[in-house]
Parts: sequence; structure tokens; C-alpha cells
Amino acid sequence: MSARPSASKYQKRQALEDEEAAQLTRQLKRYYKRFEGKGIVEITDEMRKDKSFPYSRKRAQHTDRRFFIFEYPSDGLMVKGYLSIAPECEKQPLLVFLRGGNCYLGLMHPGWGYSYFGNYTVIAPLYRGAANEGVDEYGGADVNDVKNLIDYIPTLEKKLGITISKQKKYILGASRGGMQMILALTRFPELQSYFEKGVSLSGLLDIEEQMRNRWCMRMMYTHSFGYNGMEWIKKRSPIYQVDKISKDFPVLIMQGSEDDRVSTSEGYEMLHRLKERGCQVDHLEVEGGDHCLENVHDTFAYIQRWFEKESQPVNG
Repeated sequence: MSARPSASKYQKRQALEDEEAAQLTRQLKRYYKRFEGKGIVEITDEMRKDKSFPYSRKRAQHTDRRFFIFEYPSDGLMVKGYLSIAPECEKQPLLVFLRGGNCYLGLMHPGWGYSYFGNYTVIAPLYRGAANEGVDEYGGADVNDVKNLIDYIPTLEKKLGITISKQKKYILGASRGGMQMILALTRFPELQSYFEKGVSLSGLLDIEEQMRNRWCMRMMYTHSFGYNGMEWIKKRSPIYQVDKISKDFPVLIMQGSEDDRVSTSEGYEMLHRLKERGCQVDHLEVEGGDHCLENVHDTFAYIQRWFEKESQPVNG
């Protein structure tokens, strides 16, 4: 395990990352605002020509996928999501991808990352607030946006004249999305029957532990999301939801030893509690892996193999 950078180097790197994130956030805010009130819009051709997101454009040019941005109803609000449809989607698995970040920060472009997950059709909500109506509550009513997205899939199928996956259905949450995943699965237990398996990728699993390790998060929760003590934490922190996870629902906890945003101790404690309950839980820690394992080239392949094999512990 390599040494962590000095405080000054970390601060400089963090400042650079924050500025890059701010620039990207402004760009994505403008991008998604274009689709307000338009229902379902296919963006496949646009992605192949759009020079503002060159990486996505390059990927789109080498795939037969179709891409859509859509709005769906959630608790009286209109919330955006995006859809990446694999060829012969009725025969392919479905992946519901839950992003990290909060409000605008962490918004994903429809053509990035997990939109190209193997041969899977991928669907992702943006959560209320930010690019949508309503307010992001960070694990509050925004979790309903996950359940309401699942309920909206038959409407999407009807409007697009397709069938999305007659086969396997999986869910993956990255960073804050790991929290959203556990909260959705436990607040709406029927989702544990809808999905075959779930993956927490560098997931926020223990809010108390995170606040101990990152004082800035305590400040953010207090000033932006109404943190006021243990009741707020227990409603949102996945570590308190373990007893609501079915012993028959397989979970994979993935993390990197060099993650500077989510402590590996969160994953260890969640692993311990799930095992203690008798749940089907696997664990993988990647030596040198950063947040969401973005510096690990075979993350997608590993997750896909885990989805598609019989449930059995892989590590830990």
C-alpha cells in the first residue's frame, strides 16, 4: 500500500479537482436544462456529433446503442433520467445505475462510464433538485425517485415500443449512490425481488464514520441538508438498515485502499454486519484503487462477472 500524499499536496489536488468539477457542473447544468418539459428525447445522433463531450462522442461512434433523456413523475415532481439501450435489449440484462454527488455536483452525462456497461441496457435517475424539480434531500424523499423510476419503466417501454430486459436486472450505486441503493432496497423491499443483485462501489455506507473522517461533510450535511443529530443519520445511513436486507439478496461491496472520499472502514463494518445477519455478501478491496475505482481498468469486467455468476463469496 503506497503512502498517502502530504496534506499540502492533497489540498492542492483537491482544489484542482473541485475547480474541474465546478466547470463540468456548469456545463452539465446547461446541457440538461435543454430537455425540460420535453418528455422523451433521443440523443443518439447528437451524441455522435457533439464536440462538447468528446469522450462520449467517441464512444457513441463505435456502438449500436441508442441514447435517450426522459422525464418521469416522482411524488408530483418531474425528474430526469437517461437511458442507454443495448441492441436486442429484450434479451440483455438491465443495470440501474445510481450516481454519486449531490444536487448538480456529480451529475453524469448520458454517454459516460456505465452507459456502456457490457451488453446491458442502462437506466439512471438524476434525482430531484439540481437538473429537476424539487429539492435534493440526500437520502430523504429523493430515494423515492429510484422506486418511481422502476415503476416508470413499463411506460418507457410502451412509449419507445421496446421491451427492456426479459432476463436479469441489477442495481449499482457509486459513492452516494451506494447509500441510495441500500435505502431504496430497504424502504421498498419489493425491489429486492425485482433486482437479482446489488453492488456498492465506494459506497457511502456509514455517515457517522464519514463525518469523523471528513469534517467538510458534516458542514455540508448541516448547511445544505438539515443534519441535526442521530435521527437524521439513522434515516439515511445504510449501516442502520442492515436488518431490512433480505438474506437472499446478494450484495457486493467494492472499495479501493486509496479512496480519499469514502473510508474503507465503512465497507468493513457493513461487511461485518451483513455477515453477522447471515446475508449473501461479497467484498473486494483493490490495493491502490481510488474513489469508485476509476484508476482500475477492469472494474466493469469484474462487476459483470459477479453479476452473472452464481452467488458465492469472492473475497473477505
